[in-house]
Amino acid sequence: VEEGGRVVAVEVMLVTGTIRDCITDPERMEEIIDLIQEGREQYGSQTFDQHLMDLVKSGIVEFELAKAAANSPSDFDLKWNLIGGSEAATAPESEVGGFTL
Repeated sequence: VEEGGRVVAVEVMLVTGTIRDCITDPERMEEIIDLIQEGREQYGSQTFDQHLMDLVKSGIVEFELAKAAANSPSDFDLKWNLIGGSEAATAPESEVGGFTL
């Protein structure tokens, strides 16, 4: 991506039986984001913030820009620090849903 360019960050949700149940039960709607996050390895789903984190780790997006766009900037900052902050940016590219970022 050219400096000053744009890159897409997406949330991906596969409708599993559990997700379907949460959608139809208003009392369980809050569970959906956790299910998306937890289903990353098994289903290839990802939250918007997970994808932002991948973009930062791969060096495509600067941390501060991703943090500002995150659903919860404070949670994003906490997760960044828990995975090692700038050291995580040198980690190998992650594979998401069969695609390499």
